[in-house]
Amino acid sequence: MDVRASLSEAFWAIPFNLYTAFLFTKSDFKTILAPTMCCVLAALVSPSDIQVSTLDFLSALANSFVWCWLNLFIFNIENQTRSYSIIEDQVNKKWRPIPSNRITLPSARMLRYFAILLCAIYSHYFGVSALAGLFLYFGFLYNNTNIHKTALARNVFCALAYAIMGLGADIVALRTSRHVSTLTAVKPLTQLYLCDWKELDSLSYQWLAVFSMVILSTIHVSDFPDIDGDIKLGRKTLPILVGISRGTKVTAYMIMGWSVFIAFPNFASATTFACGIFAMGMMVCYLLLRGQSDRWSRKHERAYMYYTIWLGLIAFAPILTR
Repeated sequence: MDVRASLSEAFWAIPFNLYTAFLFTKSDFKTILAPTMCCVLAALVSPSDIQVSTLDFLSALANSFVWCWLNLFIFNIENQTRSYSIIEDQVNKKWRPIPSNRITLPSARMLRYFAILLCAIYSHYFGVSALAGLFLYFGFLYNNTNIHKTALARNVFCALAYAIMGLGADIVALRTSRHVSTLTAVKPLTQLYLCDWKELDSLSYQWLAVFSMVILSTIHVSDFPDIDGDIKLGRKTLPILVGISRGTKVTAYMIMGWSVFIAFPNFASATTFACGIFAMGMMVCYLLLRGQSDRWSRKHERAYMYYTIWLGLIAFAPILTR
């Protein structure tokens, strides 16, 4: 009876534990994972000499998603177990696993070590160990220094994180679709173990660079809904440094400029998509400017939501230039 009860308890604990793992990365699904997967889609549907079956296409998407999620999971556990994050989450995100008491700090830290091992194996198989290691290193710097308190440093970190995530996800997807791994390698294994930079073409790198610059100059959209928690932690984000009114104007002008720069010169033959990028950018600007007089406004949250859609459209844009 005791064995049956233990098995039943373990079985019913699975959904609880899976949901706990999801909560660690819930905020990243729309902000990081969605735009990154748009990059992957753009890479997979680009014209190529290699025909990709539906099964390979879906496998490529799944493997890329798992690799991205594992890296974010590791980063978020370390971030959310820090004392400053716990203080902030008790104000801004009470639903997260630590402030909601779904998991203890020691258990979360042990879970992170297990996730690092799993991610190392996964990254080794697809030959992106260097990128996973780089993401882990930057995450360590972010969580163990005062980078998170400075607006410019945070923006630089976010831009680098998006670039690493996009590059790694694209490589994992392309290798999955081509059935290339460290177990089926025809290239030198040392090259595959780290990262084969020739897996992507020059246009992909150009768009990763553009996308990173967009993130660098506009990611502080996410700071407007979190002002109270940031003030409590002593962070120097853009809306705190220059004020909400001036901060929303600066951010809106940046987004407007990028919308014009990306949409019209490059997509003259794809007017519908170009208009979509521009219209979404203008929607973000409109909501930011409408909420500029409020310290906390629903419009800031809505602006952030539309901002993530705008990022997704930009991430998918390279397919129209090939």
